[in-house]
Amino acid sequence: ASIGFNAISHYIKATNFGFSLPSDASITGIVVKIEKKETSGAFGGIAVDNSIKIVKANGTIGTTNKADTSTEYPTSDTVVTYGSSSDLWGETWSYSDINDVDFGVVFSAKEASTEQGVPPQSVTVSTDHINITVYYTSAYCSSSSSGSRYTLNGSCSFPGTLLDGIDANGANSTNSAILTVTSGVTLTVPAQQTLATGIIDLKGGGSIVIVKNG
Repeated sequence: ASIGFNAISHYIKATNFGFSLPSDASITGIVVKIEKKETSGAFGGIAVDNSIKIVKANGTIGTTNKADTSTEYPTSDTVVTYGSSSDLWGETWSYSDINDVDFGVVFSAKEASTEQGVPPQSVTVSTDHINITVYYTSAYCSSSSSGSRYTLNGSCSFPGTLLDGIDANGANSTNSAILTVTSGVTLTVPAQQTLATGIIDLKGGGSIVIVKNG
């Protein structure tokens, strides 16, 4: 988009990211990454963010603006990150909001020269990629009331530290599964972990996938 002196571009709107979060997902944060650059016109020009906002499931635009209005855009393609794994952008989210085709992000840019030249400055803003990462927790990984036993009802990935604890507990337990994997469930574990015999109970078609790290 070409932007004249102190003008604001139209929104670029990106939606329909194809998320498929489980129904028990609790959203903890949203990260947006935008690859962008500026190309100044013949008489110069500076581009900065004007607005970076989330698009909600009903298609309306959120009120929280993540724009960096003071940093000039780079002159080569650069990915810039907005939000974090603990940033909800001022909204309350359900799994269905994230899965909705209207969920996404909009952004606009502004030409930010402090004094108008003759002829006036202009700048072109280019965008190649927009990526959204949604962070969430799931009850599939919550501990039971005993605090040391886990039941999986959906796909889940455990870190090695947790598996170490399961191994230790499992070695000391008698004929009882520390981890129950139910039908149609895939448990993903790091390849370097050795699971003690008898601590995982595969019920009705549950499976284990060993993932090689590094």
